[in-house]
Amino acid sequence: KSGTPQPVKIAGSTATKQVSVMTIGASDVNAFVGIGGPYFVDSNNDGIIDDSDTPQTDGAMGFVLRNVEFALALFKSTQVGDTSSYYAIKAFGGAEVVGIDALTIRADVLGVDINGGKDSTGAAQSLDLKASFAGGLVVETGLDPDGAGDLTAPTLTLDYTGGLLRAYGSVTLIIENFVYVSGNFEFRKSTNPENVVLSNGTSKQVSALTVGASDINAFFGVGNPDSNGDGMFDISDDPAANGAIGLAIADFDFGLALFKPVDTTDKSSYYALRAEAAGISLVGVPGVLLNATGLKVEVNGASAPSTGASTPTGPPPVINFAAAGSSFGSSGYSVGMGGGN
Repeated sequence: KSGTPQPVKIAGSTATKQVSVMTIGASDVNAFVGIGGPYFVDSNNDGIIDDSDTPQTDGAMGFVLRNVEFALALFKSTQVGDTSSYYAIKAFGGAEVVGIDALTIRADVLGVDINGGKDSTGAAQSLDLKASFAGGLVVETGLDPDGAGDLTAPTLTLDYTGGLLRAYGSVTLIIENFVYVSGNFEFRKSTNPENVVLSNGTSKQVSALTVGASDINAFFGVGNPDSNGDGMFDISDDPAANGAIGLAIADFDFGLALFKPVDTTDKSSYYALRAEAAGISLVGVPGVLLNATGLKVEVNGASAPSTGASTPTGPPPVINFAAAGSSFGSSGYSVGMGGGN
């Protein structure tokens, strides 16, 4: 869908510009990419391939997307000589690798949020869509089911306020019936510079990348720890009762943040990690008890290039996450861990 040019606001600035807008949306999309297909077939012969059909799994090997909904918006400046362009994407659905007996990779929930673009010089720049479209750009992802009736077409709203690259999901990984891992994850990269205060009182503008995970449960060993047969290993399973022998990790959460100065001449970098696990235990071994609970790890560090001086300068300053002068305030830096955590 496209329409008349619209005024939009540049993220992190008071500047505006006129752009042409094109949107593409879709919902309830199923797709298979691989060999030995088709995977999705009209098994009940009703003329429609949907959730009521049984996939044709024999011989199919590849990547499957299920029930995907997405909204894509493309923006192009209408001003003569202005080559800037922008894009925004919101998508979610399920994904799975199929046809490899020794490997299960399944994301029951998988989502992507992207907002980006470039100005006329090729530098990264993005739009504040929430401010530009009074709450966000609404994109239709399907047909209006009853035309002029009371029902409305399905929509997604692109309401990003700055540059963003985010992926999140709920994932299950099984390798050779030896490794079982399930839980939530989130990856996020922001292109908007953030101000941080260091432990020596100085400030810097940095870009941030975060990786987080929550409710991770893992088993490494022999036998099947999935005692309730729901296709994943989680805290509701009793691996020992199911005859499995190995190492079990329960309810593992972590947040990792990496920071790099915006100034390209500044070669320092900063990192922080917080991780917790409810328990780690050896299960299924008669006469052996090995169990650790309430495990925690906290790290806040930095690296800086050598000064070349003969006298050591000591460790470099780190980020003070309780400093009021930081972009995120004095209450700490939040890292998404998936699953709404």
